[in-house]
Amino acid sequence: EALDEAGIPFRAEYHRQGEHGRHQACEMAQALLDLPDPPTAIFAASDIQAMGVLEAAQRSNLNVPHDLSVIGYDDIETAEYLGLTTMYQRLFESGQEAVRLLLNAIDEPSAEPVRREMLPQLIVRDTTAMPAAQ
Repeated sequence: EALDEAGIPFRAEYHRQGEHGRHQACEMAQALLDLPDPPTAIFAASDIQAMGVLEAAQRSNLNVPHDLSVIGYDDIETAEYLGLTTMYQRLFESGQEAVRLLLNAIDEPSAEPVRREMLPQLIVRDTTAMPAAQ
């Protein structure tokens, strides 16, 4: 949806999915960076995977964020140290809310199901920038 809203076509060759981990993410990112027309940004599924993307960018002599923007997900402690732009999710608070809702459902089994959304927050740091003019 975000790509459509920005007028950017989805490119299947830019999508990679594999085992979770820094090394696997580095290999997947390297495959992307080796494409004839590599992406200008990579959104990793986690901060750990974003670390692998940063490693692949370094191996490819790319300047982050001028040549490649990198975004992670989770906002782990290391993300701040690395200056990683990331999505912060309130895991502790969402866990508390889930337990509260579960206990309410146990106490009142006939009650209507409750849906709660806890939206993540974008934390902008040093690994993102506008793409260079083509």
